[in-house]
Amino acid sequence: MPIWEATSTVFSDNLSMSRKIFFFFFLLVPVALRGQYQGYNSPDFWKRYTEALTFDLKLEPLSIKKTDFHFRFWNPGQVIDIRRDSSAFIQGEITCYAKEYDEMNLGKRTFYSSKLPIEKENASEIYQLILGRGLSSIPTGDAISGWGKDAIGFTYIIEYVDSSVYSFKCYLSPIKQTSLKEAITIQSFIYELEKVLKLKKKYKSFAASVPFWCYTKGTPEVICKKK
Repeated sequence: MPIWEATSTVFSDNLSMSRKIFFFFFLLVPVALRGQYQGYNSPDFWKRYTEALTFDLKLEPLSIKKTDFHFRFWNPGQVIDIRRDSSAFIQGEITCYAKEYDEMNLGKRTFYSSKLPIEKENASEIYQLILGRGLSSIPTGDAISGWGKDAIGFTYIIEYVDSSVYSFKCYLSPIKQTSLKEAITIQSFIYELEKVLKLKKKYKSFAASVPFWCYTKGTPEVICKKK
């Protein structure tokens, strides 16, 4: 018999009233979501997870043959892409997504998504942030000594193609790894990404158009519209 707990909180904002139900599953939630809240930090696990999402969201897989530089960042409910072609032209886009939640069919994979172009100036600013923070030289969290693997939080994922080299890295709850300079750098980048691209505001706008009664955005949090 699956073991789970649920608590419900009613909240309001300027756009709508909705109900957030937080599920902490042990056997009930799909393994990909359990991993985000139980400290699963394996790049192999998250590579399979993002490959499935890439297919579901109809995203272009990163390829060393198609672009000079391609950076992809997986945020809760969002995928941020920054590209630079051989002519040094920089562009980007944000894909917001929601996965329908059906308590009678937890394996259901029905998605709603929307792509938003990133303004050229903002894409260039994020590109400079990526280079300035030296993200390409930071190992995946699992390979950093002292990185807590049992912290509760979201696993941020970075895919990177540069100079014909592909890398895949994941970082469990960097905000809680306060003694590690690598985690501080990653968390600082996350703050700057939010600041420049206004990611929360964009997702809030996107959420107003989600057609599902209940949905998730890559975490165990189930968001339901108010009846």
